[in-house]
Amino acid sequence: MMQMDWSPARYARCATGATGATGAMVDQPRGTLPGAMIVAFLLALMAAPAGAQGARQSGDALVAQVEAELQRDISDARAMNGEAPALRIQRVDLNGDGRLDAIARVEHPFTCGSGGCAVHVFVSDAGRLRRVGSFLAHEASAAAMITSGWRDLAVHGRRWVFAGDRYREAN
Repeated sequence: MMQMDWSPARYARCATGATGATGAMVDQPRGTLPGAMIVAFLLALMAAPAGAQGARQSGDALVAQVEAELQRDISDARAMNGEAPALRIQRVDLNGDGRLDAIARVEHPFTCGSGGCAVHVFVSDAGRLRRVGSFLAHEASAAAMITSGWRDLAVHGRRWVFAGDRYREAN
């Protein structure tokens, strides 16, 4: 079972667009040097076909869509103490359609408690995001196991499956 490492070292800040409302965190491999990553990225971008560039851009668009979907949560959290919550996003294809989906965790004293932090699961559906799960968790990630064409989730070490319209804990 694959577990998501939510530690800050696992993520890199990314731009959030014109408003700069949050500093979303997106998955970045450990042990890479930022300068080397930039050079490698530029070389790959120059050599990549147009379709590959579109895939990278769709990931950036996904982050912006998740931020827009969670704007109310972000605004409410900011109103509590003036600080924007950390938004951690795992981008993964959950339903095998070839499009990136998102598991987003909102970290802020307003959205976290003894049961964990607010986690929202979104799937890309005809250019829009559809929320297919919301719960509190310390740990949540896409698991390797697939049930009925959808990747299962690992939440607090328990298996969650997609049950027609949303993720639910497996019996």
